Amino acid sequence: MRISIKLWLSALVAAAAVVAMQTAGAVELQEADALPPAFLQKAVGPMAKSDTALRRLLGEFLAHRERGDAGPFAPSNLHLQYAPGRVVIDAVAAGDPARLMEDLRGLGLTKAAQYGPVVSGLIPIGAIERMTRLDSVRAVGASWRPMTNAGLVTSEGVYVMGADFVTQTGLGQTIGVLSDSFDHLGDAGADQTNGDLPASVISLDDSANCGSILVQASCRDEGRAMMQLAHDVAPGASMAFHTAFTGEANFAQGIRDLAVAGADIIVDDVMYFAETMFQDGIIAQAVDDVVADGVAYFSAAGNGARKSYEASYEASGEPLFVVNWLGQMEPRGELHDFDPGPDVDWRQSMTIPAGATIYVSLQWDQPSSAVAAGNGSRSDVDLYLQDGNSVILASSIDDNITSGVPVEILAYTNSGETEVNLDLMIAHFDGPEAALMKYVLFGGLNVTVEHATDSPTLYGHANAAGAEAVGAAFYQDTPLYDTSLSQPVLEYFSSAGGVPILFDRNGLALSAAELREKPEIVGPDGTNTTFFYADSTRDTDNWPNFFGTSAAAPHVAAVAALMREANPAATPTEIYAALESTATDMMSTGFDWDSGYGFVSAPDAVAVVAGSGPTDPPSVNHPPVADAGEDKTVTLSDTIIVPLAGSGSDLDVEDSLTFQWTLVSKPRKSRLTSGDIVGADSSSAVFHPDKAGTYEFQLTVSDGIASSSDTTVVTVEKPPKTGGGGDTGGCNP
Repeated sequence: MRISIKLWLSALVAAAAVVAMQTAGAVELQEADALPPAFLQKAVGPMAKSDTALRRLLGEFLAHRERGDAGPFAPSNLHLQYAPGRVVIDAVAAGDPARLMEDLRGLGLTKAAQYGPVVSGLIPIGAIERMTRLDSVRAVGASWRPMTNAGLVTSEGVYVMGADFVTQTGLGQTIGVLSDSFDHLGDAGADQTNGDLPASVISLDDSANCGSILVQASCRDEGRAMMQLAHDVAPGASMAFHTAFTGEANFAQGIRDLAVAGADIIVDDVMYFAETMFQDGIIAQAVDDVVADGVAYFSAAGNGARKSYEASYEASGEPLFVVNWLGQMEPRGELHDFDPGPDVDWRQSMTIPAGATIYVSLQWDQPSSAVAAGNGSRSDVDLYLQDGNSVILASSIDDNITSGVPVEILAYTNSGETEVNLDLMIAHFDGPEAALMKYVLFGGLNVTVEHATDSPTLYGHANAAGAEAVGAAFYQDTPLYDTSLSQPVLEYFSSAGGVPILFDRNGLALSAAELREKPEIVGPDGTNTTFFYADSTRDTDNWPNFFGTSAAAPHVAAVAALMREANPAATPTEIYAALESTATDMMSTGFDWDSGYGFVSAPDAVAVVAGSGPTDPPSVNHPPVADAGEDKTVTLSDTIIVPLAGSGSDLDVEDSLTFQWTLVSKPRKSRLTSGDIVGADSSSAVFHPDKAGTYEFQLTVSDGIASSSDTTVVTVEKPPKTGGGGDTGGCNP
């Protein structure tokens, strides 16, 4: 069934009379696009299953066709995966995924892959509306072009990791690589002839299309560059490749395919913006599945530093209305208050440099239908980016309740020659208010953000329990290269861990948030390849330098190949433990959320798994076990004193112990600080809550060499109301 633009307009005009009423004091935004409102407003009917990017793409396509425009169709979103006339989608099954796969193939789906409830592939743009009418579809979204974790610019990483002191070469091991492409540029054969790649490379799937909607650009062969780095460290290992592009299901299936093809170690450097933050999605599940089968898995931690905002939704009291280009006004819910203090600010100012492109992935603490059928988001939250004239420059307004997917994604490019100041806005449209909202700002390292919370950015499959997430340190900023350094220096962009897992694979809430130690290890970046990415002025040769956690991850994965040759029976858990126990501390003693356990030491890690190293890992990796006590609920009063008990901590060392209680989070208007904790430097402490709500405290126990932390949550409830009914005029905290 073909959608008529005239029918869309007629329906909108009829409905406009209902919503053409402005609330006094409301916030008004103006749509910038001259696109029929049906493709810009909150969707209804079957199209509510689709995301904003897909709906806008269809609207532009139909408008182009009805106008009879000359020339090829040119959509506005440059960030989707595209082949001529088709777009990559990730569809969620309403029931049987096999039936969904069959139905979508009937509409022309190609390069199809299915993993869990998700089917990915290329669908004709003209079939999008018919796709949403399938009863086998729960939700469908455009698959944004995933981000690899390369930076701006024979590998020196071999030396700085100490790999040249190891006799093993990775012989008998196969390293599987997932990235954009392997040989789209056509130079892989020359690399093999010149010794920059092994003679044996298995290419399982190199079919990615890396162009945008408008530009059919070649892929960059980042996977081949990763292989070059790994080959320098483990020249005896074989290699295998599978693209991680063409949708999340294809990525997940690629992990399984590499394992079936005989990969002993797998490494990737790809991130999909829509990967779930608070639940293990299908890619994370594929990682855990192959690790359970004995494959060691390494993933680039990401290049997001701490460019993330998180908070509970706080109603600002400001309703939002959006005016389209026909002058029709549509209510869009209530805006979030970004200001953590007593003032109200529903706009989060961002200063974006000239030429910069940012991506914002907003998620909240509800399960996703893209992980487990029958579950899904109970709230509908929307995302807007406006200029100083209240014009919407980018937005994401999915119907999250219909789709069951608690994700909103928008992108914006500052194509001007000067920086711009814009405002980000989050609106609660329907359902319960989110207790935790979080967005990660990709491409935003040089973006200044108001009300920043500097929160963790490592999420998705790199946060899987079975993955070893790898951060990055410039190879010249390591002690083996620069003897004046006492420890390696972390790259400023390396992503921080600490994103909690709140739901299991079935979408059920965990009894307690699971905080996984991420990243676990750091490897070198900025090292040479023959072609990727560009030569840096930070070294003296003319070879291109590969920066980012994309470069660090294959270095460490190759060390794992050396370890597996030394002990073929070593399990992934044993490999990870040996890497972590022998790593060189960087930012703090033991584990920290930025550099993990530290910088990789190849000879020490190999020695441990081979049995020739120390039988016990260094003490730095065996901290005392902190126990902050059980969570508790109390009632607020003027005199209440709440105890914090850490006496249950497991302490192997009885002398020179230190304790430290800190306040991690608190109710929005609370003035409590860590300095208000009485006895904060002892095993037991107390505090006086000043507001009702949730307080989280962290206890850190140190023996002077190693440390461990644990958290406890205190829920402070409002006192019950007294009196004989009616408004007593009492005060509520």
